Amino acid sequence: MLLDEPFSALDAPLRARLRHELRDLQQEVAATMIIVTHDPEEAALLADELLVLEGGRVLQTGPVQAVFSRPANELVARLLGAENIGEGIAAAENRIAIEGGGTLIVGGPALQPGMRVGWSVRPERVRLSASGRYEATIESIAMIGSGCEISVRLGRTLLRVLADHSDGAMTGPGRLDIDPGSLQVWQFDGAARGG
Repeated sequence: MLLDEPFSALDAPLRARLRHELRDLQQEVAATMIIVTHDPEEAALLADELLVLEGGRVLQTGPVQAVFSRPANELVARLLGAENIGEGIAAAENRIAIEGGGTLIVGGPALQPGMRVGWSVRPERVRLSASGRYEATIESIAMIGSGCEISVRLGRTLLRVLADHSDGAMTGPGRLDIDPGSLQVWQFDGAARGG
């Protein structure tokens, strides 16, 4: 069964409901489904395997978790919705020495120490916390809807963080936590910057 952008023209609540209904249907039907989508959340929810294309070229294939956690390069990471992109050097199998100082702990497959890597984390996966693992500098806070968007500098990387109003963040020195499993990491090639 081929589904080409099946939810693109729907409003958000209906889209969310139908995605979950399709996921339930996938469990009941013994048929292969090919779903074409530009939405990384949709791909993560509905796919077992991903085929990432750009301009008709295959950029990466594999199981969903493997592709999301270790994109082949920055372009694949961006196509999968990567935000908050930084660079560093793999300092150990599960650590990245980031530009500007500090070390990130990462989950997923082992890194090759000494390899130059790119990394990213989604804004909702960064948490401000007084007892957080990482030292950072809170640069600005903007109220949006029912929460706030906070700009935080971690090393040389400026991160966009989404938080609740109740977090009580103030500009200046602070601390944050990032779940190691939420970091995407790829071998850095420097080719995709800017988009």
